[in-house]
Amino acid sequence: ACTSILKETAARQVELSDRESLVNAVQTCLSSKVVSQNSDLLAPIAVDSVLNVLGDNPAEATNVDLRDIRMVEQLGGTVDDTELVRGLVFD
Repeated sequence: ACTSILKETAARQVELSDRESLVNAVQTCLSSKVVSQNSDLLAPIAVDSVLNVLGDNPAEATNVDLRDIRMVEQLGGTVDDTELVRGLVFD
């Protein structure tokens, strides 16, 4: 009963082609985390990194291997220095 109520009132489907809705969903998720004050910076980066791994047509993708996405922390950097780098990075 609770599941059906949640599906009817709280859940809504988001299309992978709708980047803005995806970013809003991720911002909502990040709002309860330690990084909530930086969700406006981190949410688009998270969405773009997953969409890049999905390929040219995300709507047709059936699976994403999150091991293809890496976060590298740099000594002395801040969250404001965060950027998405597409491709390979050698340190």
